Amino acid sequence: MTDRASGALQGARIVITRPARQSAALAQQIAALGGKPVMFPAIVILPPADRSALERAQRDLAQYDYAVFVSANAVEYGVGDPASWPAHLIAFAPGTGTASALAAVGIGQVRIPATTMDSEGLLALPELADAAGKRIVIYRGGGAAPGRELLGETLSERGAQIDYVDCYRRDKPRGDFGTLTAAWRAGEIDGLTLTSSEGLDNLWSLFDD
Repeated sequence: MTDRASGALQGARIVITRPARQSAALAQQIAALGGKPVMFPAIVILPPADRSALERAQRDLAQYDYAVFVSANAVEYGVGDPASWPAHLIAFAPGTGTASALAAVGIGQVRIPATTMDSEGLLALPELADAAGKRIVIYRGGGAAPGRELLGETLSERGAQIDYVDCYRRDKPRGDFGTLTAAWRAGEIDGLTLTSSEGLDNLWSLFDD
């Protein structure tokens, strides 16, 4: 990296809105470019309010053929004891980030799309294209996005038995963010990163208060 490239964000204050546990790498990249990362998780990831479906899936895990994790958060909150993961159970991830999260907890038998990194890409995989008679558990966050419903509905149409497990939930951040809002209104924030419309909604609701 050239000196010019390394200072591309020299002195710029960049707000990072990703959940706290997922923001470290981006903060390091901004700092490497001379920027000043400002950590503000616009979405807080929490365990589910009702754990019954998650506990039932963990208890009956050996009865499933496939397990789909829609995100790294689903891995963090959905995988119980990795040592009890059945050897026959194949995990599916919509992208490399989720696959890496699975590998990090010791689940190495993971399928990822060969085309697009989304529900359509997962559905194109050979195992899921011919899912008749398979029992599949889908680990996701509460309030699933339309693409996640597409995944389960299509697999059901293909003859699979689907169980959904809402293993985490999203919430707005809580606390005193006066320093950040004052800096924003004073024009002292040079940029921000956003990875979801929900995070944007939470951010604007804070500044509108």
